[in-house]
Amino acid sequence: MGLQALKAVQQQERLLWKVSEVLSAPVEKLDKTAEKLVRELKEANATSRRLEKKLAAIEANVQGSADLASSVSLPSRTVTEVAEGIKMYKINYLDENDVSRMIQTTTEITKNQMGTIALSYSATATSGTIIMSGSMDVTKAGFDANKIIKEIAPIFGGGGGGRPNFAQGGGTKPEKLQEAVKKAEETIRKQLQH
Repeated sequence: MGLQALKAVQQQERLLWKVSEVLSAPVEKLDKTAEKLVRELKEANATSRRLEKKLAAIEANVQGSADLASSVSLPSRTVTEVAEGIKMYKINYLDENDVSRMIQTTTEITKNQMGTIALSYSATATSGTIIMSGSMDVTKAGFDANKIIKEIAPIFGGGGGGRPNFAQGGGTKPEKLQEAVKKAEETIRKQLQH
């Protein structure tokens, strides 16, 4: 065996011992330990997705219950009428920029309630996100989330897009997010006047 081959084997052996130490498993059981960890990670991810869906359903169905909102740390939300028979839910995730959760909640609201538009938004120190969804009847009445996001995302330094019933945008000027939300509401009202 040449010197290079010996060094390679020694390097691999050090790596195996390091992995063994990190996983707290003997070297001869690393394969079984790795398989077990991958299986547990998949199960944990599936559980996380299920819990995220349940939380979105709770957020979508909370009708102003302050006790429930404070007990499970729900985002703040307001409901306003943007056109006759059409309500808009504005959900402010404050500094919690969990886009997956925002998408779940926004779509859950409009999936289960006719005559609804949901607008979720969040800002961190460096970015902002807006997600919009409309029930199918509202989309047929003229609401177009894609057009609105394309119009308002540049306000907070970004871009975005989607479909008429669902769109999302992100930007790098979170300090301008409230301005974009206000513009979105104005644009929604204009779309629904036609």
